[in-house]
Amino acid sequence: MLTACSTRQTPRTVSDHCLIDEPLPYTLVPKAEREAATAEERPVRDDGNQADSDPTRAAIGEHNRIWRDICESRE
Repeated sequence: MLTACSTRQTPRTVSDHCLIDEPLPYTLVPKAEREAATAEERPVRDDGNQADSDPTRAAIGEHNRIWRDICESRE
């Protein structure tokens, strides 16, 4: 058996993840528009589709929570 030809993959660790990943930003509709929509009991307008949707913000929030749990404690 030729063992010299085989290589082993370097194990990946949590610290590797923390070096290549980071918290993700997200964009909200401006506060004035959100407050006006709430006061007028209407949906928030996002003309030009600039803000992230509620499901997207929820997914980003979950990603960021997990990143903080794993990576901030290692700094």
